Amino acid sequence: MLDAVAARLPRGRPAASVLPPALDRDQGLWLLGAAALTLLPHLAWLPLWTSALCGALLAWRALLLIEQRHPPWSLLVLALGVAAAAGVRYSFGHFFGKDPGIALLAILLCLKLLETDSARDIRAGVFLCFFLQLAVFLGDQSLPVAALALCATLVSVTALNALADRTADNRERLRVSALLLAHALPFMLVIFVLFPRLPGPLWGLPADAYSGLTGLSETMSPGSISNLGESGAIAFRAEFDGTPPPPAQRYWRGPVLTEFDGFTWHAARSAPRTEPAYAPDGPVYDYL
Repeated sequence: MLDAVAARLPRGRPAASVLPPALDRDQGLWLLGAAALTLLPHLAWLPLWTSALCGALLAWRALLLIEQRHPPWSLLVLALGVAAAAGVRYSFGHFFGKDPGIALLAILLCLKLLETDSARDIRAGVFLCFFLQLAVFLGDQSLPVAALALCATLVSVTALNALADRTADNRERLRVSALLLAHALPFMLVIFVLFPRLPGPLWGLPADAYSGLTGLSETMSPGSISNLGESGAIAFRAEFDGTPPPPAQRYWRGPVLTEFDGFTWHAARSAPRTEPAYAPDGPVYDYL
């Protein structure tokens, strides 16, 4: 009877991963190299304190890895993350937009590597590297940046290979990673040729959605003046017939934005009035 009951019991499931949870030196060095190459092109527009913090966190993790010491406490990593988020909020004034988002992701990547000690953490860190390698093209699409991003991708794939096969040497891991990227090259070329060129980003948010400029504009989006800068562009020119009015009276009413489509304010598309709704007072000046 007991044998029959035991036969009906489900057998134990195999372990989710045969890899030990500890992070060895080769895996950690490949992962840190991928993160360093990924963050390098972002240093051109990240705040100075963000770059310094990321460098310090990567150096700290490298020291722990070389000395084979355990990662810091999770509460310490959480406190650093909260402080870094507050710093991003103070530097940019908000969390929305390209620049604060990339700064926050860069810090989160370094904090994630600081506590990385398992195969799952390695995969999460590599995926964050992949995302930031794509994000770099939002700010710069030059050939040197593309070459640096390709090198970062190669090292990131090698970090995954180091996780999958601990017995292979580094030269073999690099060879397999380069071969994988070479296999993906035809698909990249097909997508580059056939994918339509869109006039704006896929998410519908302008690149400078949170950086406004002084002057006249035909549209305005909520939050577009959170970071106001002065524009030297000429708004318009006026030529007077005769003596121009004194500077105190040189006032022109700008466009009135009365229509809202859920994202952006626009000027009314109705026909303009033939007669003004107000009675002018004072001297009259003719200008073009």
